[in-house]
Amino acid sequence: MSSFDDSAAQQFYKVNLPRLTWGELWRASGNPLGFAFIAPLAALFKVLHVPLPLGDRMPREISFRGLDEQEFEQCRPRVEAMLQGTEALGFEHFTTFVIPEMPYKSTVFALLHRQANAYAAIYHVITPLGTKVLMDIVTRFRDGAFVMTTNSRQAMTLAVPEHIHRYLLNKGAPDAMWADHQQKVAELAGRHGGVRGPVGPDDFVDAFRGSFREQADFNVSRKVYLPA
Repeated sequence: MSSFDDSAAQQFYKVNLPRLTWGELWRASGNPLGFAFIAPLAALFKVLHVPLPLGDRMPREISFRGLDEQEFEQCRPRVEAMLQGTEALGFEHFTTFVIPEMPYKSTVFALLHRQANAYAAIYHVITPLGTKVLMDIVTRFRDGAFVMTTNSRQAMTLAVPEHIHRYLLNKGAPDAMWADHQQKVAELAGRHGGVRGPVGPDDFVDAFRGSFREQADFNVSRKVYLPA
């Protein structure tokens, strides 16, 4: 498993509410009632030019820790249907790990589709409001851009750099997500020099950690992330 050893370079952030766009505020609120509460607060602090850091502490760097048998058995039943559905599409489940820096216990089932040069990550996340099972599918292009198809509304909250093509298929089953993802890849591949491959476990690690770092730095540049 990969580990992050340079502790001096690690940084945690909180979201600076007044710097969010109205679209981001709408997505963060989740519903009209939530937006009616959060939008005036954000507007006030925008006018005052005062930061208002809120939410969970998010890391810039992440590391991967292996699971013990008990941890694996606790989360496997919840992801079994999605995992089997993804494997039926030609993905290979090659490892499972925990991201210790995340605010809630996040277990990741990592998969590769070697023929299509794609990655998939199935997340088992334990939060105070319950357990969530989420999924991303990612294909990288030769120029560094990539497509991500997700069923997580939370993953869609903040803006991303232009070269990241991100799509939501809410509550999508693996087969529906994969079909939608392949269509997006076909539409975008020519613009970005084709699909990058072949893929392997090390490529998954590099892509996963690199994307996390890149999006954190992007939000720091927008002053949406403030040091926690």
